[in-house]
Amino acid sequence: MNNFKVAEQLPMLSESVFISYRRCDSEDIVGRIYDRLTIEFSKEHVFRDHEGINPGADFFIVIQKRLGESRCALVVIGPKWLSELNDRKLKDAGKDFVYEEVNAALIAGIIIIPVLVYDAQLPKDEELKSFVGFDKLTKMNAIEVRSGKDFNEDMQRLVNAIHGNFVVQAPKEGELVGGWLLNKLLSKKSSWGYSYLAEKDGKRQILKFLHQDFKCEKTVNRYVHSLINLLKLPKLDHIVQLSYPHFSSRWNTWFHTMDYIEGELLPKYFIIKGLPFTHEMIYNCFIPLIRDLAVAHKAGVFHRNIKPGNLVYSSYTNKLVLTDYGLAIRNSDASKSSYSSSITNFAAPEQLRGKESDASTDVYGLAATIYYSLDFNNPNLSDLDEFEPDMVPGRLGEVLKESLEPSRKKRIKNATELADRLEWAKSS
Repeated sequence: MNNFKVAEQLPMLSESVFISYRRCDSEDIVGRIYDRLTIEFSKEHVFRDHEGINPGADFFIVIQKRLGESRCALVVIGPKWLSELNDRKLKDAGKDFVYEEVNAALIAGIIIIPVLVYDAQLPKDEELKSFVGFDKLTKMNAIEVRSGKDFNEDMQRLVNAIHGNFVVQAPKEGELVGGWLLNKLLSKKSSWGYSYLAEKDGKRQILKFLHQDFKCEKTVNRYVHSLINLLKLPKLDHIVQLSYPHFSSRWNTWFHTMDYIEGELLPKYFIIKGLPFTHEMIYNCFIPLIRDLAVAHKAGVFHRNIKPGNLVYSSYTNKLVLTDYGLAIRNSDASKSSYSSSITNFAAPEQLRGKESDASTDVYGLAATIYYSLDFNNPNLSDLDEFEPDMVPGRLGEVLKESLEPSRKKRIKNATELADRLEWAKSS
């Protein structure tokens, strides 16, 4: 009996993240944290008292209800968090809302992540000894969220921690999912889920298994419908093909398969060869790939995560193939999604600012990858501001400069225009 189905209706799955904080020492940064989390989990699944309690409502009843619906509580600890906890206990001036929130979360047994802000430290056992059960906080893995340039990186770590704590179980190597034998676990760190090298009826594919931490219906909808939209594209030589998404009742999550390309990821290919691409190789390898991507752009599908690690150089066809559409979105979803992959210098400026993506976002990623392919062994490429297209001679340098413009208004707009400009550069 099959343990999977092509779902005609999405299962109703939900999650909530509860944010506990003191306004006197962390309100500003909590506002930023809240905004970032609502992008990831949606507004209805992130709660903080300022946003979630209607005037006249009983605070404690609402708090208990929301904590009962939550899978995770973030206890935001700023410089005054501990002193306020002690002062309010000594003064006995009414109930301390933060104490009540943390105490209720501990009693409920939900996952708690201490979040340290403004250089605050996690309290020690002896500092919490007068608060029954609070010493458990000191044994929990805390995450620091800094307010400056490191905010995005720290928030990605926090989001990953929230996701990771929701994981229940994933298949092991040698198990079956939808008739596919999982031969090898390839990655636990991809954007959507686990990746396996799988086999069925003598055919090898990559099986992508959606993280079980994605229980938000909005997120599942975006995952499923983004894949369905990609399936409307014609067969393309330079873009990996995906299967229709299925739902596994055994594992209570979604999976899909995609083509397995024999070859090396672009960074490893360069390490093996020891030499970067020449201008001629750039034209021969990238123009066909970009023409294929133009088909996706015309269908309103953007990749959003173009980087060397998502390009495979096929050992059989000597072609570059673009893989991992885990972050791909449809045009109608663009304003609702943010860049949730690790921050790298291949991300366009708008992605680093949490803005919507479009076809020009892919153009930036392609140009950054081309620059990397010309100068792959430059150690400075790990920095965000080390692209210097003026140093690339000839027309190719002009095209890269147009593609790496920080402003989208000045940047090459889409894959069709980029391919045309590269053809122009090739003709020189």
